[in-house]
Amino acid sequence: MRVGDTGRTSTAKLEQAFFDWTKKLLQLAVVALIALGGYLIYGLFSGGVGNWSSLDAATQARIAANIQGTIRYLNVALIVLLVSSIILYYDEESLGYVLVVIALLLYFGVPYFVDSQMAGSVQSWESAGNVPMLALYGEARIAALILIVPGVGLTIYDIIRRVLEGSRGDRVDLTAMQYGGGTKEIAPAGEALIGALAACWQLPFCRESIRVRCPIYHLRRRCWREQVGCMCEEVSIRQSLAHIFDQAPRTGNLDFATGLEVADKQATESAVPTGPRPDLIRVPEIRKDQVRIPYNRSMPAKLKRERCRNCIIYNEHQRHKYQLLSPLVVLGVPAIAFWKLEALMEQLKAFLRTADRVMANLSLEPGVRDVGLASATATSDVANFIMLGCLVIVATTMVLRLLEYVIFTLKA
Repeated sequence: MRVGDTGRTSTAKLEQAFFDWTKKLLQLAVVALIALGGYLIYGLFSGGVGNWSSLDAATQARIAANIQGTIRYLNVALIVLLVSSIILYYDEESLGYVLVVIALLLYFGVPYFVDSQMAGSVQSWESAGNVPMLALYGEARIAALILIVPGVGLTIYDIIRRVLEGSRGDRVDLTAMQYGGGTKEIAPAGEALIGALAACWQLPFCRESIRVRCPIYHLRRRCWREQVGCMCEEVSIRQSLAHIFDQAPRTGNLDFATGLEVADKQATESAVPTGPRPDLIRVPEIRKDQVRIPYNRSMPAKLKRERCRNCIIYNEHQRHKYQLLSPLVVLGVPAIAFWKLEALMEQLKAFLRTADRVMANLSLEPGVRDVGLASATATSDVANFIMLGCLVIVATTMVLRLLEYVIFTLKA
């Protein structure tokens, strides 16, 4: 085994060992979260935390220390779980979105539940100095903030990755195209100022040997607009200018009986060359009025569009289109949100108030009030910005996926 192979083998073993230990660490973090969470749930229902006012000072101090210590270790286990999950599953598209959703549920859902189902509980805990219950209540938001940072980071990473993959064409396997899948990239006839506006003959899969005979090229059209091209109907394209390229060479010999040009005579044994001088081989000059595009009138337009969707040149055109539009989406959606920030904040508050009224009407509890989500965010601009920021990120992703669907699936 060579030295380079030995180095690569040892590196691969180290990587495998690293991922194996990371996986074990993740499993230990899950076990720790379950155990610590179970202990906190036991504390909620055991009676000591609920009957806080009836306990003596020493018991209160002991229970408060136990709950606060457990919460501290719970946060450490949660951070370990997040770090190990990111290392192992950073390329999972859904991971970031799942973390964002869980964070939003914790940050807004727990206050909503407490305010709607246990009205006035927070105020009573504060007046009684119930440190464990206040710590558990605050832990929901602390855990949410721990989750939201990697969740937003992974979501932004997924957005950037999707843009880069789509721009490179990784989401479309060009080599598997029905028309032109085996074609190599070739230097195009001319670079377009904007790739999305390039014609077919300005893209790197246009073959030079066919381009010189292609009516699309000579008329400066686009093959997907004419629904005929060198990949789907190569024979028709090659033969369309045959009347210009395949003319018999001029010999200069005339038949005096008919006045028509005749072919060269057979060479004689004379050492002195005779007959006309042959013309140099060159591309003939073609006027646009000599060019006709070979439309296939017998094929329905639907089938022609389907050919374009399976053509390597058209899919390269789609890649350039995505390369142009995807950055506009990624920057445009947050820019519009920032421009309309005040209006969106008001719309968000109105939506939360409406959600509270609907949930109050659906509730079967007596004396339920129209409070919950709206009251949980009304006292904190940070909460509103967090929710709005997450919604903007999710909206950006949805618009980007819609763009991918239109360009790479519908191929519009």
